[in-house]
Amino acid sequence: INAEYGGSDLGSMWEPRCGAVDPAHHAAIQALTPAAPSENDTTSLDSSRLLLEDLIQWHRRAAPRLSACPVQAGDSELEARSRDLLREASAAYTECAGVHTELSGICNELHRLLEVHGEVALKSERLRTACEQRSQEQLSKSEWLSELQQNLVHWKQVESAKKLMAKDSRKVGPKTVCTEEFIHGIQQMEESRVYFEGRAEMEQGKAYLLVLDQAILRCLGALRDHGVHQLLQCKQRAAEVLAEAQRAAGTGDMRAGEVAAASQFRAENKWLARSISELEARAGQKDSHDKLLKEVHGTYVKVRRELVQPVAREYVCKVCREQQLPDALLECSAYLARMSADEFEIVGAIFRTDGAASVLSSFLRLLEAMWDVLHDTARPIIIAQVDLDALCRVLEVLTLEVPELLEHMHPTVCTLLTPVLDRLAQDAQERLIYRAQSFMVAKIGSFYPLPAHLQYPALLDNPDIKDTWYPTLVCTLDLLSKVWRCLKKEIFEGLAQEAISLCIQSFVTAAKTISRQSTKLDSELFLIKHLNTLREQTLPFEGLDYEMNDVALDFKSLQHGLAKLFTSQGSSLFTWGTGNLFLQSVRTKQTTYNPKQQLETKLREACERFILLVTEEVGAPLIELSSKIQNNPPSQEEVDGVVAKANKQLNNFLVPLVQKIKKYCEGTPNLLGTVLGPIKQSLVQVVERLHSDITSGQDVPMCASLQNHLALAQAIS
Repeated sequence: INAEYGGSDLGSMWEPRCGAVDPAHHAAIQALTPAAPSENDTTSLDSSRLLLEDLIQWHRRAAPRLSACPVQAGDSELEARSRDLLREASAAYTECAGVHTELSGICNELHRLLEVHGEVALKSERLRTACEQRSQEQLSKSEWLSELQQNLVHWKQVESAKKLMAKDSRKVGPKTVCTEEFIHGIQQMEESRVYFEGRAEMEQGKAYLLVLDQAILRCLGALRDHGVHQLLQCKQRAAEVLAEAQRAAGTGDMRAGEVAAASQFRAENKWLARSISELEARAGQKDSHDKLLKEVHGTYVKVRRELVQPVAREYVCKVCREQQLPDALLECSAYLARMSADEFEIVGAIFRTDGAASVLSSFLRLLEAMWDVLHDTARPIIIAQVDLDALCRVLEVLTLEVPELLEHMHPTVCTLLTPVLDRLAQDAQERLIYRAQSFMVAKIGSFYPLPAHLQYPALLDNPDIKDTWYPTLVCTLDLLSKVWRCLKKEIFEGLAQEAISLCIQSFVTAAKTISRQSTKLDSELFLIKHLNTLREQTLPFEGLDYEMNDVALDFKSLQHGLAKLFTSQGSSLFTWGTGNLFLQSVRTKQTTYNPKQQLETKLREACERFILLVTEEVGAPLIELSSKIQNNPPSQEEVDGVVAKANKQLNNFLVPLVQKIKKYCEGTPNLLGTVLGPIKQSLVQVVERLHSDITSGQDVPMCASLQNHLALAQAIS
């Protein structure tokens, strides 16, 4: 003990520790006292065990020392209490030792249990893994068994297909297909076909595919036969209804009968629709499947055409006989458009109108057959038509009114019938072009005027401006105004070029005749008036290309070619090729011709000739005097005398001529200034030239007589 406490004796050791108990020891002793556990004491089992071990170690050190201290009389109460506590601590020590021993046993047992639990958990994990593997194997085998059972169905379908294709099998007909089992059987055979098609490595896969294809095709053929049979039945019922309606209506309206006949195709027919839908569902997969569907489409078109075409032909022929062609075309087009809309509704209720299975390509033949009735009926009437107004009206109906009517009634039908309407319009257009050309030749090119047509200027007194026009001008403008909106631009350009050219030529011919019958001035004024009117009236057609290329054969070198032909030994007249000198000598000559430029040129030339004639007539005295000045300069009296004659010419010739010019220029006020202005300018130039000759070019004021003459000329209007 002395060694443990630094060599001090027992009294010195106990004095500070037992005389006044150390609070730490007191706390430790209090902790060993069997008191109620504190609510805040949350010490774990290991912590309690460690604390007990510390107390036990302390007790082992302190107990021998306390036991060695003698009990003396007069010990204080604290010492007595300390000794009591020591005894209690000894009892607690004993109890703690027992608890410690028990806790140690429990901990050892717990560790053993943990080891057992680890072994059990490992075995459980191995068992669970083995169970999962077993479950996966069972699931895989179950799936394999299910797939095997499904695949066996494909071989069963092959056997069924073989029985179906056997010679002794019962016939597949319309009565067979009206069952869900039949449709389901086709679908199963198609599924089997897909199965064998995806397994090219199978030994007899191609043979199975061939059998299945043949069986599927035969079943689809049965669907086709059933669809055709049902369509024929619908036709028979519709024909009976239509015949009954015709007997009831007589020559009246057949609309009710047509609607009743069409309702036979709209009636609910489950297996007709099912057969067609099954064929449409397989459209685009194989050419053989498409062929079956097209046969049904063709049967439908044939059936409907046999029903509606006779009715349409009867109605169209009746209307064309009773009405004028334009009105008949419009009424027949409205009737056929209504019938086409009904047909489109019927075909949409039976077949698909979009995708690979669309019936529109076949349905278009039905519409064309219906509208061909109108074409076949109207075409002879159009070809026999000679009236330009009627032909223009026909084109207006076909190109404007009928498409608008169809677009309003059924846009899809309008799109499908555009080629048919184009054919009709093309026939009418060709007839219109032919009649227009015949009209130009007869009324313009070959026009022979009567004496009454050339009574100019007497004809200018007519109140109506058109009555003062030459007949060829009226015919030309009338023709162009009629065909302007009825023909395409390039076609109208050709007709306009030809018509204007012929009209100009007729003006020139008429002007020559007027020149012989009346005066030269009247012929020029006639030409100016009509050329200017033609130019103004054709202004609405501005922007057209009036240029035309004229291709002709050039035989100028033919003589030289013939000479070489007869002198050459290697050429023959009957050889077709580059060695024929005769063919080499014939060339083509292309010239560009513009009737509009020709019109402008003719008008300008006519104005120049007229201005020259008037100037020569009015200024003749002054011109004659000017030509004599070089030899003998005139006196002022001679100049005044010549000017007086010129003034007389102004009053007696030019003033009445201006009134005549106004008559010719009536309705075209710009033309008066175009003609009269240059005449005045020419007279001014004559006077200035005479003054220059008289004064020898000197800067001398003009004499009074010449100034008076100029004033008179400028005052004329």
